[in-house]
Amino acid sequence: MSISITRKGIMGVAVAIAMAGAVPVFADTDAPIPMASAASIEYLAQQRIKLGEPDTRELRSRIRKDLDVQRLLAMQASQRGLEKVPDVMAQVELNRLAVLSKAYLDEYFRLNPITDAAVAADYERRRKAGDIREYHVRHLSVTSEEQAHALLKKLHDGADLAQLARDNSSDPGANLNGGDIGWFRPDIFADEHFAAAVLALKKGETTTAPVKTRFGWHIIRVEDGPRNVADLPPYRELKPDLQKVMREKMMKRALENHIAALKQADTNARRADVTHVSRVP
Repeated sequence: MSISITRKGIMGVAVAIAMAGAVPVFADTDAPIPMASAASIEYLAQQRIKLGEPDTRELRSRIRKDLDVQRLLAMQASQRGLEKVPDVMAQVELNRLAVLSKAYLDEYFRLNPITDAAVAADYERRRKAGDIREYHVRHLSVTSEEQAHALLKKLHDGADLAQLARDNSSDPGANLNGGDIGWFRPDIFADEHFAAAVLALKKGETTTAPVKTRFGWHIIRVEDGPRNVADLPPYRELKPDLQKVMREKMMKRALENHIAALKQADTNARRADVTHVSRVP
């Protein structure tokens, strides 16, 4: 889940924490470091089982031995005062924030689940209202930001985007179609950055800066659209991978709204504290 921090950055961190496993946290204390608990061993065992390791007693034995070594090393670090080193303190605090954030998000979505029924209802509402749109998109994709900027300069100097895509794009088929991906639906595309860039463009417009996605760096143009998507199938007929994308996007919207509410509540609380202090004689 990228994550000074912008609103998009916060969302990236939040979603990544929601999807990822927790990271270890060491207490910032001078107390002796205890032996690994059964709960810690079992937590790590379940994480490794999810990754494909067999659920065996030997697995837990290896984990216990690993944690014993980590405990010995951590004790040596503590005795040498390394936990007071600024970089170490920063890592401990960041790990603590990550674990607590994940715990909160796990609980939030347990209490406020994004169900298949909710995703289906949202899709059917938009389908029946004609509120699902598509865009005719052309783009090129490269692996480095520097190359993307160089190609964008050529485009500004009069080069043709289709020809630039044929000659340079890493996107499969670009050498034949000049980066034309046809009619594109942002609502079902997995990468939010690409989808958001398309939504921000009008017909004939090109991104003014390279767009970073999980696939590389892009220059994107909307050739036509938007237009309403015709003959959309009902939700039950959609492929499971499309249903999954819709669920993830709905989850992201819910998280955005919740974080906005938390930020507003925090702002109000700070203002109330300032007002209270200012009124103290």
